[in-house]
Amino acid sequence: MIFLGKKNEQAHMYEAVNNIYHVLTPIYEANRDFKKLSQVHSKLHEYFNRILVQVMKKMIVLTVKK
Repeated sequence: MIFLGKKNEQAHMYEAVNNIYHVLTPIYEANRDFKKLSQVHSKLHEYFNRILVQVMKKMIVLTVKK
């Protein structure tokens, strides 16, 4: 396996969490568990914001290097 670096590994972890929540979301919807659904969406929002920050940092670094 190629070493991707800590930030890339974190981004992959957040993407994997998204896949897990895609499995859980229909279960919570079927059970009408709105509290859990709210928590899932809140966590997904947090994780995607972290990915966005990492991507933006990477873009800034690439722009500066040119």
